[in-house]
Amino acid sequence: MLGGEVGDVERLRPALACYASLIVHLGRLGTGMAAKLALNLTSFVKLAAMDEGIRLAQAAGGDLSDFAKIVTHSEAQSGLQDWYLRERIGTYALDYDGPFRGVGPHESPKSQKDLHAAIELARLEGLELPVSSAAHDAMPSTWGVDSGD
Repeated sequence: MLGGEVGDVERLRPALACYASLIVHLGRLGTGMAAKLALNLTSFVKLAAMDEGIRLAQAAGGDLSDFAKIVTHSEAQSGLQDWYLRERIGTYALDYDGPFRGVGPHESPKSQKDLHAAIELARLEGLELPVSSAAHDAMPSTWGVDSGD
């Protein structure tokens, strides 16, 4: 991921191809760094949420090896992350007519309900889940039901 003048990017492409399997020109200078920061943000927030899930599963007496199998299987089966990324990005297009806007009003309260249950279980187990709490509060925006999307 990089930004800059098209000609500069094309001149660098052969050198970049020696070690990069995906080369994406994102636009003006600085857009590559912004995309890297955004990618790292999503990755690290997912790790923080995963850590909270692991701690909650452990506190509730779950076997962590089995929990890891469940998470890996569920993520591979659901396709939620890929669907969300594709559809949420689509909502920024003026002519978007996909399912995201219809799903949000249903999924936002359902997501908040499930997060509330996890946060409450954690409280009973003596844990704090700050990432999950922030995610709970962000669900309306996440599902596009409070932003006009």
